[in-house]
Amino acid sequence: MAQPPPSDDQPTIDFAPPSALTYRYEVLGEIGRGGMGIVYKAKDRETGATVALKVLHPEIASRPEVIDRFKTELVLARKITHKNVCRVYDLNRFDNIVAISMEYIEGESLRALLDRAQGVSIRHGLAIVRQIVAGLCEAHAQGVVHRDLKPENIVIARDGTVKVMDFGIARSLDTDVAQTIGIIGTPAYMSPEQAQGKPVDARSDVYSIGLVMYEMFSGQRAFTGVTPIELAMKQVQETPTPPSALEPHLSESLNRVILKCIEKNPRQRFQSAKDLEAALAGKTATSVVVAGRETGEVPLSIHLTRWQRSDWLLLSLAIVGLLLFFSFFERTSFAPRTPVSFDRGALRRIGEEYAQRLGAPIGQTAEIRVNSLVDLHNYVSIRAGAPAALELVNNPAPYWVWRVEWENATSIEVDNRGSLQNFRRSFPATVSIENLSNTEARTLAEQTVREVLGGDLSILTLEATDSSDTSTGRPATAFTWSDPQDYYGLKRHYIVRLAGREITSLETVYDIPEGYARRDWGLQLLPIMALDLILLFVGFSQRQRVDLLAKWRIGGLPWRVCGLLGCN
Repeated sequence: MAQPPPSDDQPTIDFAPPSALTYRYEVLGEIGRGGMGIVYKAKDRETGATVALKVLHPEIASRPEVIDRFKTELVLARKITHKNVCRVYDLNRFDNIVAISMEYIEGESLRALLDRAQGVSIRHGLAIVRQIVAGLCEAHAQGVVHRDLKPENIVIARDGTVKVMDFGIARSLDTDVAQTIGIIGTPAYMSPEQAQGKPVDARSDVYSIGLVMYEMFSGQRAFTGVTPIELAMKQVQETPTPPSALEPHLSESLNRVILKCIEKNPRQRFQSAKDLEAALAGKTATSVVVAGRETGEVPLSIHLTRWQRSDWLLLSLAIVGLLLFFSFFERTSFAPRTPVSFDRGALRRIGEEYAQRLGAPIGQTAEIRVNSLVDLHNYVSIRAGAPAALELVNNPAPYWVWRVEWENATSIEVDNRGSLQNFRRSFPATVSIENLSNTEARTLAEQTVREVLGGDLSILTLEATDSSDTSTGRPATAFTWSDPQDYYGLKRHYIVRLAGREITSLETVYDIPEGYARRDWGLQLLPIMALDLILLFVGFSQRQRVDLLAKWRIGGLPWRVCGLLGCN
């Protein structure tokens, strides 16, 4: 475990370590603090060795099932005996204290190096990356996936040796534990499948090391965001600027390696750390097996280098396809249409925070799902065009909202930024309701719009006030404010409903003008779908023909066979 640059003097202990540790260890100083606990530099009284002690937070240490998972994973982590992996020694219990002992390393983290240098030279950076990948190769060979690889978990020793930290620890934490100590992994470096809560494997570590390389050689992170949810969403949806565009001196080969590491689809990345290691060494295999024997490269068929009669057909079909597409262009929205799943525990915590803030009771989670607001953006696309629909996506009109609903009918909906869009709660008949004057109720509603929904009351207009009885025959008051701004025909409204001083529901609504009917896009796009099938069939036929032709040429068949097939 790394510490700040050491001095010749023994560090001053200006903290109070758990007294239970001192029976086995002589605590020399505090190294740092993190989401899992506090790390100390200590001397083992039994062996005389200097070690790093990670003392777990009490809320983690008090859970036997979590400690049992730690023990199982640490058994795997101890099997990794590579010079580029920090050794994990043991898990110790001292009364109610649980500590993990591991190798102590004199040096600094890669994060400290990057913050100080704002990037590293390509020669120095490659020397660091090759050692990281070497450590990953050994860990993956032992069946251990890191799942939280980032510059903070990479330490450069004083002699230049690179150490990867915390193998086996992140893996032993499940979503239930993450609700207490935070989301597993770091959103700025987690893979898309990890952000979506899907199973991860060695390719997830490849993605993370790709993001680390991106930052090392370009001088900036691939993704930045204000909240963890925003970062996780970018990991799933956005493609970063190629690092070579940020650092002109970066070689094209290294640029390709980084981009291949951070492919969204795991099947398009390097399939193992070994493959990445080979690519960094310039040993990526390019040979293929054709017709039963290995060749250096696939020879380029003459069919692909000259204009064929069939190419006129493909060109004609492409022109017809473009004409059909642009005839529907005004009805096509470029808004992102794919719902994205995030960590259910994180969404539940956001919902619980809003429910607590609004004084609503909650129970066990009944359902967590995503709802799409596609009709809003379809309307804008038809009325004002696709660029206008894209402009409104999540700014301000959300394209989808995440809904957390409890069994007692309390529900919360938030957008991609974690901002509240909708709140509802039940109100038992046994609860008494305080009668408020209209002025008192309006004051409370205005405060809610301003502080919870983020509405600017200086520009909003109070559109309606409704006083009626609830289903139980008790008084209720509703206020509706309208936003004067026109969002390409959409109108934004803030609605607050009160029962006495209790808020029963909040809504941010975007109304579509009356008379708009949702169109059946499927029937209108049938011609394009039919054309796509034709193009697919023709392209597949041409592909098969080229493949057969290449095999016959490589196999040494006479050129007249090619002539019979119509080649030039």
